[in-house]
Amino acid sequence: MFEVDRITEDGKKAIVGLLNEAMGTEYSHIVNYPRFIDHLINIDKMPEGSIPPSLEHLGKDSVRHLGETIKLIEKLGGKPQWEIVIVARLPDPRYEISKQMKKEELSLSLWRQAKSVAEQSQVKGLGGILWSIRALRGLLDEAVGRNDVIRILGEMAKDEEHHIMLLQDAISALNIQTRE
Repeated sequence: MFEVDRITEDGKKAIVGLLNEAMGTEYSHIVNYPRFIDHLINIDKMPEGSIPPSLEHLGKDSVRHLGETIKLIEKLGGKPQWEIVIVARLPDPRYEISKQMKKEELSLSLWRQAKSVAEQSQVKGLGGILWSIRALRGLLDEAVGRNDVIRILGEMAKDEEHHIMLLQDAISALNIQTRE
């Protein structure tokens, strides 16, 4: 059967849905990491060189992820959508950072699910032949290839794995500092 480096329309819709959900968690990261840093430095009087740099790195990565996700959604023919959540006061940053790690784990799960959908959604048969003819004739706009989508989603998942490790380290460091 003739296969093409393209994702089916149903696959694109499923991936866009997962990416829109991931954008919601990325947005919460963008909002919360600076708040955690501010609280730890200005209220808990934690030295700036300990945990805040890791949290700052995570915030910057979240901004990058949000931008890359928007681009990928648009390339897949979708519309970026996410809810802006109201942020509550930080009663205990240690607890809030633990909650944030759960959100990073959710992000990791969403990236993995989207990658799995991309791996399983390939244009085949007559649809693949027609797509190839249109591509050769230059009738398609900037089409995003299936393998590119799989690669991007895999990179995002690896970033999330790293984020989870950084948060685990931050939580451990916070626990040690509160015992001292």
